[in-house]
Amino acid sequence: LVKYKKSKIQLQSIQIDNLKLSEENLKVTSNSDTRILWNAPNNWLVISSKENIIEKIKEKCSSDDFALTDISHSRATIKIKGSHAKEILKKGSPINFNEFKLNNCANSVFHGITITIDMINDNPEIFRIFSHGIY
Repeated sequence: LVKYKKSKIQLQSIQIDNLKLSEENLKVTSNSDTRILWNAPNNWLVISSKENIIEKIKEKCSSDDFALTDISHSRATIKIKGSHAKEILKKGSPINFNEFKLNNCANSVFHGITITIDMINDNPEIFRIFSHGIY
């Protein structure tokens, strides 16, 4: 989900599945069904177990103000779980994972592959990794 540069809409007025779009970098807003990852200024990745999430986004985000692209079939997802999850990620990514906390997200590379990292739990540590180039 990307907000157009010329859009005048206030982000505070928009909620998707009762979640606000974060304006704070590296932050995730979430509930039991949906996670909204801040990807870049005015750019979010919405992940949901709800089958109708695209319709919900379209209801809240006008095509005059936002571009919406369904990438659900173009990404591989890997979950890394356990007390050494950060250590595994440190081996291939330049991010400082010592500062990474629950509901943090980041775009990075892992051994040359572009990834999006989402910390979904901190006890035990669970990271969800999205990539286009992992098969």
